[in-house]
Amino acid sequence: DNISAYVPFVVSEMTVKNEGEEYGGTIYSKNTTHIYPKLEGYGLVDGTIELFVKFYSPDGLSTYSESPSGYTYSDKVSLNKHQNNTVVLSGYGNKSKGNWKSGAYRIEVWHKGKLLYEKRFTIYQ
Repeated sequence: DNISAYVPFVVSEMTVKNEGEEYGGTIYSKNTTHIYPKLEGYGLVDGTIELFVKFYSPDGLSTYSESPSGYTYSDKVSLNKHQNNTVVLSGYGNKSKGNWKSGAYRIEVWHKGKLLYEKRFTIYQ
């Protein structure tokens, strides 16, 4: 079997940022609007795939009315086969500053029911 049918993107790292800030910087609750995940990894396919994202807050899985069942949102992303790829996913949150409370968070990225990567991060008071 060809592994790319199951895992089209081998993620080596995920960094997160608050809108308008730097990836990997400290995120403070009072400034939070949209949180953006960025994935670094190796593409095993050429073309567009759909990634499903789960945002876990200290209260559990975050969803809204348009969320795909069991996920926070999905994004279609383009990959280049046999190359390192950087994929910036859509931001999640809203325009109001202070949208995210302080605490421990986790983002999971899924493809066709398989977990590709998870990242834990903290939003500070």
